[in-house]
Amino acid sequence: MDEFDREGPLFDGKVRVLVQQPERDERHTLLTVRMLNGQRTLNSNQKERVLRIEVTDDEELETFFLYVWSVSEEEFHDLKHQQRLLVDFPKFAANFMDLLTCCLAKPTLLHESSSSHRPEGQAPLSYLAVLNTHDAAGYSTFSIVETNAFKRLTHLSLQFTPGDDAEVKLYLAARLRQTTHEKRRLQDDLMATTADLDATKESEAALQTQVDRAMQQHAEQLGSAKMAASDAMTAQKEAALQTLHDTERMYTTKLENLRLSSKEEIEQLQHKLAETESALQLLQKTKYQHETNIATLERHVAALEDTNRLNSVELQSLKSQNKALDQDVFTKVRRMDVLLVYCAFE
Repeated sequence: MDEFDREGPLFDGKVRVLVQQPERDERHTLLTVRMLNGQRTLNSNQKERVLRIEVTDDEELETFFLYVWSVSEEEFHDLKHQQRLLVDFPKFAANFMDLLTCCLAKPTLLHESSSSHRPEGQAPLSYLAVLNTHDAAGYSTFSIVETNAFKRLTHLSLQFTPGDDAEVKLYLAARLRQTTHEKRRLQDDLMATTADLDATKESEAALQTQVDRAMQQHAEQLGSAKMAASDAMTAQKEAALQTLHDTERMYTTKLENLRLSSKEEIEQLQHKLAETESALQLLQKTKYQHETNIATLERHVAALEDTNRLNSVELQSLKSQNKALDQDVFTKVRRMDVLLVYCAFE
């Protein structure tokens, strides 16, 4: 007998599945896929691990159906050989969940991947779960198909068994037990949450009372502080006004004294200015007289320089004449000496 852990399913979620039924059109719908881990008791009271996958439609009650597939650790060897799998039984569940996760993603249309506007490189892939309720061999097949612009590639194809009345009853009973257990757990959580909520409300009421009391105390303290601040501000304003008046009187006195001293200094400066202007006029008159004398002296100096230049020329001429006369006298003296010597010998 097989026993499965429905409280902790390995996978439990909605998967977009392409449903193919005989004499009906293909349709895409969201089906619930559950993967359960369990044990099978053998005749020798030994147990082996069993993996069970259930595909069901929990929304459409009128078309309710159930398809199941299970494999034990011993039966997995045949499945591995048939499907050419590269993983062992412990890793099969994780890899199958990865494929289901790929089916949860938004599908990529083939005509979009082959469009002329597609960027260069590898086309995006699309994974699709397909449930064929009656294939060519008469089996119900659940497949994981990878589609691209070139072809469809089936990664995994499992032969599911349609649930008969007994199987459906067992499934519904197990789901009822699971739902009942979950309901009890939720009720316990609700009771605990309600108790926490009541305690929180009581704590909130106590805190609200403390807040009201604190706000009242704060309002009273704030009123007292405002009154004290108002009195202090009034006193500061009066002190500031008194200081302002005293300062104004002090600076008014200083300003008046400064005006008087400035007036005296201005009068002294004006008197000095008048004396300076008189001295300046006298100096200007003296300057004019000196400039006139300088001009006269400059003309006299120019005349003296001309006379000096003429005298220099005349002096140079006299020096030349004197030199010529000295030479002539020297020549005549020598001749006289010669004549005297000559006369002496005669």
